[in-house]
Amino acid sequence: MSMTKRYMEKLEAERRAKEERLLDLPEDLGDTTALVEELQQHIRDLRATIDHDRSWQSKLQDYLIGGFIGAVIGFCLSLMF
Repeated sequence: MSMTKRYMEKLEAERRAKEERLLDLPEDLGDTTALVEELQQHIRDLRATIDHDRSWQSKLQDYLIGGFIGAVIGFCLSLMF
């Protein structure tokens, strides 16, 4: 009979451990939810940055700077040769 009693005590201890883990679950879910919301905001910010960098205003600035640098390099090379 003592074997059955020990087995029942073991089952009861396992049940209590599982119950404690389940009671801690909502707290963990709150942390996870906050983390997911933070990551979603970060993704939205990155998408907005990408959209801005792909806009024609940003491209125009890149083309003007690149054209100016190309003209300076071309001018310097024409003086050398």
